[in-house]
Amino acid sequence: MGDLFLRPVGVMKGRENVEVESRPMDLITILPLLTLKHQTSCNNVNNSTQDYQILYSYLTGTGAHNFSESVTIGFLGAYGQAQVVLGALPLAVEAVNEDADLLPGRRLSYVAADIGTNSPGLSRSKSSLAAQAIRVMTEMRDNGTVAFIGPDDTCSSEALVAAAWNLPMISYKCSDTRVSDKKVFFTFARTLPPSSKVSKSVVALLRAFQWHRFVVVSGTHPASASEVQEAIEELSIIHGLTVTDIKQYSDYIPHYIEQMDNIVADTYMKTRVYVFVGEHIALIDFIKCLQRRKLLDTGDYVVISVDDEIYDPNRRIKIIRRDYLDPFLSETWGNVSDVMGFRSVLKLTPSHPRNPKYKYVCEKIKASSAKPPFCVPYHHKIFDSISVPIQAAYLYDAVMIYARALTEVFQNNEDPRNGTAVLRRIVNRSYHSIQGYDNKPRRGDGDLSRKTAWLFKWESSSGAVSEVRTMGEVESSQKGEFSKFCANLFTVNLNLN
Repeated sequence: MGDLFLRPVGVMKGRENVEVESRPMDLITILPLLTLKHQTSCNNVNNSTQDYQILYSYLTGTGAHNFSESVTIGFLGAYGQAQVVLGALPLAVEAVNEDADLLPGRRLSYVAADIGTNSPGLSRSKSSLAAQAIRVMTEMRDNGTVAFIGPDDTCSSEALVAAAWNLPMISYKCSDTRVSDKKVFFTFARTLPPSSKVSKSVVALLRAFQWHRFVVVSGTHPASASEVQEAIEELSIIHGLTVTDIKQYSDYIPHYIEQMDNIVADTYMKTRVYVFVGEHIALIDFIKCLQRRKLLDTGDYVVISVDDEIYDPNRRIKIIRRDYLDPFLSETWGNVSDVMGFRSVLKLTPSHPRNPKYKYVCEKIKASSAKPPFCVPYHHKIFDSISVPIQAAYLYDAVMIYARALTEVFQNNEDPRNGTAVLRRIVNRSYHSIQGYDNKPRRGDGDLSRKTAWLFKWESSSGAVSEVRTMGEVESSQKGEFSKFCANLFTVNLNLN
C-alpha cells in the first residue's frame, strides 16, 4: 500500500489560522482523525453548528507535541445551552497569549467540540450521549491535547477518565458532588461551586427563619439544578427539615406558564414555604402564578429562589423583569400586583462582580460567541439585552488558573501532561477571578459568594424598584425587617397534609 497523505486543513490555533503541511501518514494514524473544513465566517449559521460539531487539529509540526512552541487544550461544551457563555473561551485564551508572564515563549491553543445537549431530565451519564464526551476526549488526547476545559453539567465519568490518563480537567459548569473526592478524581478542579455548597446556603436560610417544612420546585435542566435539589434533600434530613413535596419542570418558556400554574395548584395547600431551584425566566412566571391566586398578598407564603442571575444593584428592575424577553411578549407584565409578589421572595444570588470592567468583559464575551468557531446566532434586540450567565466568568477563570499552573509546571521542568503536577498548583490556592473576587478553591472546588436579596420598596407610579435589600450572612436586624411582612409564616400551622 502506498503512502497516505493528509490533505491540508485549517487549524484553529487560538486566534490564528494555520495550514498543516501535507505529510505521509500511516493508516492507524489517519483512521481516528476527524477533520472538518475551517470556517472563517458565520454567514451560514445553519452549517456552522455542523462544521464545528467536532473541531480537531492534528498539530504535528506546530510544536504542540514537544510543547516547545504551543500547548493545546480541549474544550468540551454543550453548544445547545447558554451559548453566549462559549465566547469566554477564546477571550481567555487571547488574554493568556497577551500576558507575558503566562507561558513565556509559548502560545496556548484550543480545539473545541460540541458534546451534545442532554434530553430534559436526564444527566449525560444516563442519556444516549453518555459516551460522546469520552469519545471526543480520546481523539483530542490522541492528537496532542494535554488538558480539558469542561464539560457542562455532569462530569464524573469524564473526570474519572481524565484521572486514569493523569490529564488535568477543569470544569466551569459541573456541580457533581462526588468529584470533590480528590482520592479518586485527583486531576479534576472546577471554578463552579458544587451543589453541596449551594444547598448549605439554602438550609442555613431555612433554619435562620425556623422554616422546617417546605416544597422544592426544580428545573430538570440544567443538570446542576437537579444536583442542587438532591443536595438540599440530603442536607435537610441531617438538620431535621422536611421536604413536603418535590415538583419538577422541564425546559421552560413562558408559553408553558400553565405548567407553573399546575405546580402551584398541586402544592399550595401543602406548604407555605417554597424553595425554587431553576432559571430566572421560570421564577418570574412562578411568582406570577402564586400572586394571581393572591397567595403573596399578606405574607402567608414565601419563596427562596436559587438561580445564577447576578443581582446588579445598578439595574434593580432585573430582579422582577426579564429585559431580554418581557418587552416582546403580547401580555403586559409589570402591574403592581405582579411586582408586589416579589416582597415574598428571598433570592439567593451570586454577589455582584467587583471588577469595574466586568460589563465591558461581558460585551466582549457576547461578541466573541458570535464569531467562529461557535457562531451563536445574533439578533441585536435580544442579544444586546440578555445577561451573560455567571458560567462565562467561571469558564474564563478555568482557562486562566490552568495557564498559571501550567506556567509553573514549565518553570520546574515538569511534564505538562502530568495532571497531578498541574492540580497541585491549583488546589487550595487563591486566584483572582475576572469578577474581581479572590477565590480559594478548596479541594479543587469553586468558592461560593452569594447574597440574599429581597424587594423592599416599589414605586408604582414610575415603575421603578426603589430599594432592594441585600444581606450576606442572615443578620438579625434585616431578618426582622423581612419577618415583619412575613409574620404570618411564624404563626400559621405548617404541618399541613
